Amino acid sequence: INKEGSMEGPDLKLLRFIKDLNLSIPLIYSGGIGNYEHLKEVLSISNIDACATGSLFPLSDSNPIRARSYLLNNSIQLKKI
Repeated sequence: INKEGSMEGPDLKLLRFIKDLNLSIPLIYSGGIGNYEHLKEVLSISNIDACATGSLFPLSDSNPIRARSYLLNNSIQLKKI
């Protein structure tokens, strides 16, 4: 909640905590995503299933196609839905 809408990067303290949890449900991270590197940081954590990007696309010149290309070029596996 503290990072929501800030586009200043993900909550790394929260992500480190989440990384150690053994969850059996899908986990979607939300908050602070302002560029593709932030997406990579979040999605590189093994138990994060998705990342919400509420401000990234409407408030910048970013788009989902370029985000997907960036992630694939950085070896982040994406699910087809």
